[in-house]
Amino acid sequence: MPIVIPKAPRWYDQQGNPLYEVPCKSKPGTMRDFTLADARKMDPKPLVSVTSVLQVVAKPELEAWKIEQGIMAALTLPRLPDEPTDAFAARVVKDMDAQVDTAADFGRTIHRAIEAHLTGDMPALQALPESVMPWLDEFIKWQDSVQLAVHSTELVVVNTEAGYAGRTDCCGHIGWQGIGDCVLDFKTQHIKNGKPAFYPDWALQLAAYEKALGFHASLMSVVIDSQKPSPPIVKVWEDSWRHYEAFLNALALWKYLKNYP
Repeated sequence: MPIVIPKAPRWYDQQGNPLYEVPCKSKPGTMRDFTLADARKMDPKPLVSVTSVLQVVAKPELEAWKIEQGIMAALTLPRLPDEPTDAFAARVVKDMDAQVDTAADFGRTIHRAIEAHLTGDMPALQALPESVMPWLDEFIKWQDSVQLAVHSTELVVVNTEAGYAGRTDCCGHIGWQGIGDCVLDFKTQHIKNGKPAFYPDWALQLAAYEKALGFHASLMSVVIDSQKPSPPIVKVWEDSWRHYEAFLNALALWKYLKNYP
């Protein structure tokens, strides 16, 4: 049975149920994606996802990586005989998008593998491609080394007062270095020279989850090298209140740009 990786919802209702689709009026019997226009019409108002809010935060490193993929595609793709420049440019963009999609697919597969392991979901584990198992083995060894006891995975948390919701990767307790209760987020990345990049918006995401949880928890980003199986590298973000204040600023900007209550 093939592995199924659900897409992340952009909206939730007040109880934390994801809002994916609504009936399509123009094509009876079919469904379409839930949109901002649908959210504006509902009462009480749906909650926007944390990841949607963070789209207003600039990500220059990600954009630089995408540009690099485009340049590499332009340098390595063979030019077809008598191929017009605009046609070649279109192929370059298509190849660049394929590289971005491949990286995203790998990240989603790693997430699903970790979730299946942490929840003991044997059918999902058996459905994993064999190629991902070395990465999962490294994660399991890391989990043992930091004494991670799992409380929940893919837990939906809501903050109706602020107007957002989200889905955590993992909540648990870590005995290593006295970290204690924590909310963890798993990221895949092409790590260069053994030094991963930890981006500020990751801290905002985790702080939003912690506030919605309603109790203090350490904020931990867990980076997994997408190029080779190796031990995850982690960062614990200090001063969660400061990151949450920044998230609220991003949320206010998102609401302003979208004209959303």
